[in-house]
Amino acid sequence: MFIRSLSLASLIFVALMVSQTPVSAERNSFRIAQTTQLELNNLLLRGRQYVQAKDYDKALETYEQAAILDRVNPKIFSGIGYVYILKEEYDAATEAYEQAIALTPNNPKLYYALGYSLGKKGKHLEAAEAYEKEID
Repeated sequence: MFIRSLSLASLIFVALMVSQTPVSAERNSFRIAQTTQLELNNLLLRGRQYVQAKDYDKALETYEQAAILDRVNPKIFSGIGYVYILKEEYDAATEAYEQAIALTPNNPKLYYALGYSLGKKGKHLEAAEAYEKEID
C-alpha cells in the first residue's frame, strides 16, 4: 500500500512538473522579450538624445547596439541612415536606408531619404528613381 501511494505521488509530481515546464518556459520567454523590448526602447531613446546633442558617433554606436537586439526594425536602420547623412557619409547612409527599405518597402519617407543620400553621392538617376518610388 505504501509503495502504491509512493508511486501515485511520484506520478502526480512528474505530471505536474511536465505540465508546468512549458508554462515556465513561456513565462521566461515573455520576460526575456519584455526585457529586450525595454532595452531596445532605451537604446532608441538614447540614440535620439545623442543626435539632438550632435554626438553622432555615440548615436551610431547606440543604434548599432539596438540593431544587434532587433535586426528587423526599420526604424533602427532609418536612424542609422539619418546619422550618416548628418555626418555627410552618404555611402553608409545609402546602405542603411536600403536595409530599412528591405524591411518596409512601402514607406515613402525611406525612399525620400534614400533619394537624398543618392543625390548627395552624385547618383542622380538612382536618386530620381528613389524619389519616384516615394511618390508612388
